[in-house]
Amino acid sequence: MSLLSHRNNSIYETLRKAIKEPTRKADFVFYDFENTKMRLTNTVNGEVKQDTFLLSMRCKSLEGTDHAEIAGWVSRKYKMRVEVHGQKTDGTITVSFSLSENTPEEMALFRLRVLSFPFYRMFEGEQGFSIAYGGQEGLSAKLLEDRIVCTLDVCVRAENAVLLKHTLTELTDCQKKNGWAMLEYTQEEAADPAKSLFRVVLVLLSRCYSDEPRKQNTIGMLLSFHPNLKMHVVRLKTRMNTKTRAATGELFQMCPRIK
Repeated sequence: MSLLSHRNNSIYETLRKAIKEPTRKADFVFYDFENTKMRLTNTVNGEVKQDTFLLSMRCKSLEGTDHAEIAGWVSRKYKMRVEVHGQKTDGTITVSFSLSENTPEEMALFRLRVLSFPFYRMFEGEQGFSIAYGGQEGLSAKLLEDRIVCTLDVCVRAENAVLLKHTLTELTDCQKKNGWAMLEYTQEEAADPAKSLFRVVLVLLSRCYSDEPRKQNTIGMLLSFHPNLKMHVVRLKTRMNTKTRAATGELFQMCPRIK
């Protein structure tokens, strides 16, 4: 669920409670980065299905695609084992994933992503801006006058490297298209041969400090991949000089490595 962009933090609180309390109802609508409307629920005909969530989405790119391809796409995108139940002519599909059928590691990563989102929010005040995120080893952030540069070392098991690389590539393409942030990643040599190490650099332009939720969650979305996330908040504050906000082209020149 790493690419979710929410309109209201309460949906994540709802899902978090539904995970902790299997009998609690969870039913809400959200949007992904393609602005695709989705609905996630664990309730069918008024009854809660324990440990099972239904995800409905409308995606024109999936029209005419067979169910096996859809299941593969959803599985890759949301990193969960899924089952496709049907597809309508308008491109709406419904899939389900059972929390109990996933491995302990997969469940831990899923819980991590869900539980971590409420901690990543941007706040803009009279004295400038502050960014709150989960503090963790391997993360550094450099605050500049018109941008913030975050560097994150992500270490995963070697067999998960392809999955992480696919997700980072998707994030990179998304941010290039939106033009408000730039992301670059390289694969480094890990000390443990059974691990794969990725170094991720994220640049946020000052003009992205707005109240649009899909922009607010960029750092949280990135940090949610870290396998050793510590659930505490670190806040960095600086003053924002509106006269020095760089245009995208200017920032590309100042940061030639971030492309």
